[in-house]
Amino acid sequence: MKDFLKNLGLENITLVIRKVRTNRVSIIPTPNNVLIIRTPNVSRVKNYVIENLNWIKNVFENYNQHPLNLAKLFETGFVMFKGKKTPCIKEGASINRVYFNGESFIIKYRVSSDILNIIKKKLKKLAKEEFEALVKKEAKRLNIGFNRLRVKDTKTRWGSCSSNRNINLSWRLIMAPTYVYNYVIIHELIHIEEPNHYKDFWNKVKLYYPEFKEAKDWLKKHGIYLYTI
Repeated sequence: MKDFLKNLGLENITLVIRKVRTNRVSIIPTPNNVLIIRTPNVSRVKNYVIENLNWIKNVFENYNQHPLNLAKLFETGFVMFKGKKTPCIKEGASINRVYFNGESFIIKYRVSSDILNIIKKKLKKLAKEEFEALVKKEAKRLNIGFNRLRVKDTKTRWGSCSSNRNINLSWRLIMAPTYVYNYVIIHELIHIEEPNHYKDFWNKVKLYYPEFKEAKDWLKKHGIYLYTI
């Protein structure tokens, strides 16, 4: 596989293959030069790389320059929150704490603290609060019961649901526009009753969230950059 990647000009890339049960193939370039491919058909991995070669190269080459590179953005004093570039005001203090005043994050921190880690913890907390309220609201609207919501630091999936009617969501979605994580929530709620991506599933998604294609396009185009912090 190393020779295959080298011949394609991807010699600095590490390929991680994950076999999945679903029919969906996911190709995920990550900021640390790892290319993850999730597929039910491992024998076609090379084909997937060749078919998407230009896109893969473009993503890896532009990670550092892209305006949604969140690590670079944070260095300039901003973080993405609900799809908006939000200022981070840093103040030295005797404790580590973050406040959100509706317009900016006020980060109070001790000397030598990991400021990025402090703001990430705050974003995770806000994500849990936001998603819990939305899942309950949408579950009631769709008349679909769920058991439990978990907000996690997932590596390859924005959301998932289990046979026990549990829903998992990535906390990183809180950095995306609201219509994007609204879509993911509805997507996973509908999966409770429609476990496959068949026609009935997409018909229900379209019925309850007509803007779903815009949200899917946003995640396809920009979602990978939510992993740059």
